[in-house]
Amino acid sequence: MTNPKPDNLLREQLLRGSIGSFILIIGGTALSFLLNAALARLLGITQFGIYAYVITWVNILVAPSIFGMQTLLLRQTAAYHARLAYSHMRGILRWSLQLVLLAASTIALTTAIVTWLFHHNGQDAMLLAFWYAAPLIPILALILRQRAILHGLHCVIISQLPETIIRPIGIMVLVALLALLAPALLNAQHAMLLSVVASLIALLIGARLLGRALPVAVHQAAPQYDGRLWFRSALPLVMMQSLSLLDSRLAILVLGWLLNPTAVALYVVAERGASLITFVLGAANMALSPTVATLYAQGQHERLQQVVTRSIQLILLATLPLIIGLILLGSWFLVIFGEAFVAARSALIILVFGQIINVAMGSVGVLLTMTGHERDAAIGTAVSFALGALLQFICIPLWGLEGAALASTISIMVRNVVMAMQVHQRIGIASSIFGPVRWPVYHRPARS
Repeated sequence: MTNPKPDNLLREQLLRGSIGSFILIIGGTALSFLLNAALARLLGITQFGIYAYVITWVNILVAPSIFGMQTLLLRQTAAYHARLAYSHMRGILRWSLQLVLLAASTIALTTAIVTWLFHHNGQDAMLLAFWYAAPLIPILALILRQRAILHGLHCVIISQLPETIIRPIGIMVLVALLALLAPALLNAQHAMLLSVVASLIALLIGARLLGRALPVAVHQAAPQYDGRLWFRSALPLVMMQSLSLLDSRLAILVLGWLLNPTAVALYVVAERGASLITFVLGAANMALSPTVATLYAQGQHERLQQVVTRSIQLILLATLPLIIGLILLGSWFLVIFGEAFVAARSALIILVFGQIINVAMGSVGVLLTMTGHERDAAIGTAVSFALGALLQFICIPLWGLEGAALASTISIMVRNVVMAMQVHQRIGIASSIFGPVRWPVYHRPARS
C-alpha cells in the first residue's frame, strides 16, 4: 500500500475544507439573511436602523478588543501544530486569553459608562441600545478567539459553528418567542438583549468544541511564552483589523451621523445583498489561510502560486450567478425586507460592482497576514480608510445613499489594488484571477 503524495494530501485537505466551509457559509449566509429580514419586518425600518447602527459599532469595538489575535492565533497555532511545538501553543493560548479578556472588558466597561452618562432617563433609544450591547464586546471577542484557534488546528468547519450557525439561530428563536409572547416589547433595545443571550450560548458551546479539538499534548505541555514577539506581531494586526472594519462600516457610521436610522437601514440591506458575492471567497479563505501559512513556511513558492491562482479563478466562476442575479433581480431581493427597502436598489448595484473587484483581486489580506507581512496589510488598509473617510463626507451630502455606496466602492478598489501590489512585492505571488502575467517586452532592432 502506497502513501498518498503530499500534493494530493494538500489538495484533498484544501478541497475538503473549501467544500465544508462553502456549505457552512451558505447556511450561515442564509441564516444571517433570514435574521436581518425578520428583524427588518418585525422592528420596522427605524428600529431596525437603530439595531443595525449599534451592532455596527459593537463589531468595530470588538476589533481592538481581540487585539489582533484572530489572525495571530490562526497563523501561530497552524505553525506550532505543524512543528509539534505544543509548549509554545499552550503559551500563546494562555497569553491571548488574558490579553483579550483585559482589552475587551476595558472597552465594554468604558462603552457602558459613557453611554450611561449621556442617556437621559432612558428616553434615547439609540443610547439605551448601546448600553444593552456593551456585554456583547467581550463575548464576541472570545468567540473570535475560539474560532482562530480551531481554524489554526485545521478544524475549519467546527471553527465557524458558534458564530455562523449557533448565534444567529439563537437570536432568531429568542426574537420569535418575544414576538409571539410579548409583541409590544419588540424593539431595538430588547432585540439587543436577546442577541447578548444568544451570543453567550454560542460562546459556551464554542468552549466545549475547542476543548475537544486541542491535542492532548497541548494540555500536558508546560507553557512557553514569546510575548514580545507575539505583541510586536499583534500591534499591526489590531490596527489593520480595526481600520479594515472601520473602512467596511464607515458608510453606516457616517449615514447614521449625517442622516438618520432610516438611511442606515436602507444601506445595511443593500450592503448585505452585495456581500453575498463574497461568501464564496470567504469560504475559500477559511480553508486557504492555514494552507498559505504552511506552504509559505515550507518554502513551496510555486505550489502556493498554483493554489492561489486556481482558487481565485474557481471562486469568480462560482460567483457569477450571484452577480448577475443581484444586478437583474435586485428589487425582488430588497422587497423581502419590506417594500420600503426597494429604495436601496441603486446603492445595491453600485456596491455589487465594488465586490466584483474585491473578488477578482484575490485573497490579498490572507496572503499578507498569513506570511508575516501584516504591517503591509495595515498600510494598505490605512490608505483605503483615509480615502474612504474623505469620500464618504464628500459623497453622502451630495448624493445620499448612492453617494455612500460610490465612496465604499472606490475605497474597496483602492484597497485591493494596493494590497495586491504589496503581495507581489513581498512574496512574489500574483493574487488576481490572471495569475502571474508576463507582459511582452518590445526590443528595438539594432541599427545596421
